[in-house]
Amino acid sequence: MSADAAPPVPRVTYRLQLTKDFGFAAAARLAPYLAALGVSHLYASPYLKARPGSTHGYDIVDHNALNPELGSEDDFRAMVDALKANGLGQVLDFVPNHMGVGGADNVWWLDVGEDAATFKGTSASQTMTVAVRALATQDLGPVNAFRVILRESAVGLLNGVLFAVIMAAIAYFWFGSDQLGLVIGVAMIVNLVAAALAGILIPLGFNQLGLDPAIASGVFVTTVTDVVGFFAFLGLAALWLV
Repeated sequence: MSADAAPPVPRVTYRLQLTKDFGFAAAARLAPYLAALGVSHLYASPYLKARPGSTHGYDIVDHNALNPELGSEDDFRAMVDALKANGLGQVLDFVPNHMGVGGADNVWWLDVGEDAATFKGTSASQTMTVAVRALATQDLGPVNAFRVILRESAVGLLNGVLFAVIMAAIAYFWFGSDQLGLVIGVAMIVNLVAAALAGILIPLGFNQLGLDPAIASGVFVTTVTDVVGFFAFLGLAALWLV
């Protein structure tokens, strides 16, 4: 096999498990040996940025960066150059929906959870604003409170189902995981129903206690929606995905 002429389709692969003790530089040194064996492609274990200390590399926390424990970017380029010089290609082993979760080092995963809570908080704030205004104008009171609660719950459920279908579909096609799509969809429904209930019940409760709901409701609504949001999403993820 001539240099710089690796076949586009793997013919014979050689699997290397890269670790902090056997990184890009070590793989580069093996290139001549692999070529002498008749290998066409290096089959590398995941080398994207994984959780520190990972022995397998599948618990990825950043798909846009190399794992620094395996070497620098210069080390990676040297490995690629060594493979090319010996007529070898490479195949990277990674699973798109395998990630390191449960810590604070996966910014993408944390962003999903934060956005879910923020989305619900916005919905709750809108419901609370309508409720406070209705209480101030005496359009909401004991006579029609139950009907309004049912209406807001129904609106929250409808919005939850609609957004759940959209977000679940996006998650499925983006990450290739039906379980992740289901988690996001169910969490979205729980979030928006809880947001609707918190936005209407908390102002009503403060009004019954003789407190100004316009002043007192905001902090409590935000707290309830944040707690429910994170428990819904992260709790379901822990049950189904971890």
